[in-house]
Amino acid sequence: MRDIMDWGLCREKFIKNVEVDTEKAASIVEAAKSRIRHVKGIAVNNDNASFIVEGYYEAIKELLVALLLSKGLRSKNHQCLISYFYKNYPDY
Repeated sequence: MRDIMDWGLCREKFIKNVEVDTEKAASIVEAAKSRIRHVKGIAVNNDNASFIVEGYYEAIKELLVALLLSKGLRSKNHQCLISYFYKNYPDY
């Protein structure tokens, strides 16, 4: 896919090594789960559909932040979160 940011560029410009913080990663996962529970409870209509999509997007982003943090990485760019996942978990 050409729309996914190149991981090499991400690694060079937007990714830094950090200390693995499993407690923070777990806290972020719990926040994402809470966000998903909240969003699932909202009845979709024309006025709120984009907010629901935004809620799921934020949860996915939080889960990816937690994943990178558990690997000792931090991204300054949300596209690089997706690039990391795409490169390292191609079956998903």
